[in-house]
Amino acid sequence: YVYEKNSEMVGFIIFDNVSNVDGFRTLGSSSILIRDIFVVKEFRRCGIGKRMYEEVVKIVRKRAPYKIKFRVWDFDDDMKYFISSLQSKLIYSLYELDS
Repeated sequence: YVYEKNSEMVGFIIFDNVSNVDGFRTLGSSSILIRDIFVVKEFRRCGIGKRMYEEVVKIVRKRAPYKIKFRVWDFDDDMKYFISSLQSKLIYSLYELDS
């Protein structure tokens, strides 16, 4: 999904339909995984991310039941802030070790 302002792309969301996320099956529900949300820096904290998210929700609501999942890098504080504003809940964390 792409968000434009004055015919200029200022944000986008990349999402996929999924039946599992990192090996965990999402039984009994349709799910999408939001892989990335991007808003041009000068347009952040203006509601554009939320408007794009609401458009994705409209798409997903056509299927029932549904879940929306996010993949967020640990260092991405802006995305964590955005997701917490949606009253989402943290389900699990994925840790990685170098061998």
